[in-house]
Amino acid sequence: MTLTVDVAESFLRERNYSAARQLGVDERNTHRYLDELAEELVSTFADEAPGTNLFDLPRTAHISVANLGRFIAGLAETIQFYGTFQGIDDIDRRARIHETAQLLSLAGLVQADHTVGSVAAPPAMLARIARTLTTAADLTDNDDLAAALRRDAMRARAGSS
Repeated sequence: MTLTVDVAESFLRERNYSAARQLGVDERNTHRYLDELAEELVSTFADEAPGTNLFDLPRTAHISVANLGRFIAGLAETIQFYGTFQGIDDIDRRARIHETAQLLSLAGLVQADHTVGSVAAPPAMLARIARTLTTAADLTDNDDLAAALRRDAMRARAGSS
């Protein structure tokens, strides 16, 4: 995920104004809450090791082949979902499909390095998988798909810790 400083500042200013307006309070009062949200987002993205080649990171997380299979299926479902989801524009759609396809490919390559026992994976890969599955779950109106994606996201988060 990439975001310029200017875009981030603009987004945060707009969110602060919008939150203040919806809550009927001064923008300074909502600023504290948005600062906390920003800190949480930064720490979450730090877990994903943005900008690094995930394949080359140390593989210190261990997950079962069965769970990795669930992640791979969830990522494939996510690609299908974004292919038809009308709530985003074409540029966003292509970016989300591209990112998800990269994770799907990486998961397959990581799994291919293991023939016996659990799969050693970079924790950042599992953190990205968890975010990707959670985002699709939040956007879909298919309750069964959302529940399955959320379960798999929890498994991925547990593996990345």
